[in-house]
Amino acid sequence: MTSTVFVGTYTQRLPHVNGRGTGIYVFSFEEGLLRPQGVFRGLPNPSFLAVDAQRHCVYAVSELLYFEGSAQGAIQAWSWDPEKHVLQPTGHIGSQGGAPCYISITDEHVLVANYVGGSVICVHRSETGELGSIDRVVQHAGSGPNLPRQKASHPHAIVLDPTGVYGLVPDLGTDEVYIYHLLQPQGTLTPKGDAVKIPSGSGPRHLSFHPSGNFVYVMNELTSSITLLSWKEGISAVIQTLMPCPKITPATVQQQIFMPTHQDAFSMHLFVALQVSSVLRLIQIRAI
Repeated sequence: MTSTVFVGTYTQRLPHVNGRGTGIYVFSFEEGLLRPQGVFRGLPNPSFLAVDAQRHCVYAVSELLYFEGSAQGAIQAWSWDPEKHVLQPTGHIGSQGGAPCYISITDEHVLVANYVGGSVICVHRSETGELGSIDRVVQHAGSGPNLPRQKASHPHAIVLDPTGVYGLVPDLGTDEVYIYHLLQPQGTLTPKGDAVKIPSGSGPRHLSFHPSGNFVYVMNELTSSITLLSWKEGISAVIQTLMPCPKITPATVQQQIFMPTHQDAFSMHLFVALQVSSVLRLIQIRAI
């Protein structure tokens, strides 16, 4: 069976990266081999991509600090032709916040986290996948003890729970995981109680649900730790925090940057990728 792999890139320099990519790269994947199918140029810095459930539309952030004269990035929509292996741009909108870095998709909306802007937005999408109006903007506020990295709010993702009813937002700047109730088709994001407090200075970056749907693993960038949360119908609490890497010193903390996590099909392991040091951690999960 042949699968398609979409790869986002940075095409321009930002304070944290010297982008040298060209655009969105497309590969076929079969029998363990990746074969290039093309590269598609659109808005700059398509650093994070998401594909809809029907696999007809691809959405990309344009991770910029300024776009169309405003302090914001952008979101670009593409249609995908699997027969011709062609991506065709179908439109874009400003993200109303700087450095959008994550996208989640529902049947009717695209949810985006703006890292520098400190906000999350809910964008309407049509039945054919085109981007519409921004239905909701939620602005975060606050800071953390790590002044170089936590002077302000920095939402790093917005992840839907298995039911698609709630969106969880790890905020690297405030050491919190915000929980929002997503009401469709209106596209409203309503806070579900107080945000979950992650250990101070941790810098939560990404999160992943256990396949049971009862637990959440939060990846903390600044301390190279993992915080385990309980989860039931929008209610969450901290269970434990694990330090899967050797003790981090201020001189090495920037070398231990977590990226998204995934569980294998048997629900027995947690895979964690460390960005700069190019290390993949395999952590055993006890029976839950």
